[in-house]
Amino acid sequence: MGEAIACDDGLVKKLGTGWTVAACVLWDRDRGPQRIAHLPIHVDGLDATSQLLFIVRHLASHASSLDAVFFDSVTIGGFNIVSIPSIYRGVTAPVIVVYKRRPRWDRIRRALYEHFPDYEIRLRVVSIVRSASAVHTREGILYVVAWGADMESARRLIERYQMGSRVPEPLRFAHLYASALSRLLIHY
Repeated sequence: MGEAIACDDGLVKKLGTGWTVAACVLWDRDRGPQRIAHLPIHVDGLDATSQLLFIVRHLASHASSLDAVFFDSVTIGGFNIVSIPSIYRGVTAPVIVVYKRRPRWDRIRRALYEHFPDYEIRLRVVSIVRSASAVHTREGILYVVAWGADMESARRLIERYQMGSRVPEPLRFAHLYASALSRLLIHY
């Protein structure tokens, strides 16, 4: 058995204004999605950590055994940043960020510098991507940032939730749900 929470954002107009949806799913390894929660976040804002922490804590309160919390980036809703250590402290389960491609720190840094007057704050939080390590899973290579787990433990957790794709199934589901919901609510 075991459960994981996965979070992703909906559709976003890059470097835009407005809102999108952040959605998380509580996923049971044997039974699939058990609960879903979502909240609006500002595109390129600074509210992703607080909104996601609220959702993750709520879902974790319904989990009998939480293995991990998955994200597909430390930015959500454009360049709205997620503090991975804050999420970890909020649920005390490993937080694993899964990238399909190695994050390009130089491009991230340049984009923040060019578009955000508060880029120094964002850079401090986003700099965690520099620690992304290549992890060889049974479905292929992923680039992983893990908080609260070493890379071997993170690999095992990722593989526990992979179902025919490199991306863990709860994360794929959260992405599809958030994208559909943002189309419906935000009218992209």
